[in-house]
Amino acid sequence: TEPAGKVTDLRFLSDQVLLEARGGTLYARDLGGDRSKVTKLAAVHAEVPAAFAVGSGVVATNDGKRITLSRLTHPGTTPTPLGVVEGVTDEIVITLTPDGTLLALADGTGKLAFHETSTGKIARKLWWRKRPDGSVPTVGALAFLADEKTLVVGCADGLRLYDVETGRERGWVGTHSLRSLAVSGDGAFLAASAERGSAVYLWPVASLQPR
Repeated sequence: TEPAGKVTDLRFLSDQVLLEARGGTLYARDLGGDRSKVTKLAAVHAEVPAAFAVGSGVVATNDGKRITLSRLTHPGTTPTPLGVVEGVTDEIVITLTPDGTLLALADGTGKLAFHETSTGKIARKLWWRKRPDGSVPTVGALAFLADEKTLVVGCADGLRLYDVETGRERGWVGTHSLRSLAVSGDGAFLAASAERGSAVYLWPVASLQPR
């Protein structure tokens, strides 16, 4: 039986497992088995479009109070608990490295950090540059490039690029306010959608690399 609730976000955990956030709950659907059956995994915030993130079998879920990290191998199996990040809100934006070892987290107040997924502890904080007027640009989306060396931050004044190892900003592209980011499967392109209007931006990743 299909669970009730509007689907607010989708992510592939693997080629065989689809994760669905709906009605305040995260479900896993086995695409290699009975697709009509889903497995309940965790509670997520019903009104947050990016209420969860995935990376190499690791799942991060935000219920509006904490981010719970776990490893899931297959629907129907019990997820293996990893770390927890306490004291978060429904304004949190999150993403995971493709290998699932680091969680990037932006809290909407200019605080941006990497957390170890194995413990939930902060691995390093990122330096967040304010606007000339002292205001803090709102973060709409986060994404790691395929090489896992760069975090892309889509915010109200454009695109910011952060070096994962040092946590320092190393590039910036001015655009309208961004609300979503996506990296192509081959890692060659970065796409972004605007907060307002129908604009979609597309960059060759090679053009965003340090020279």
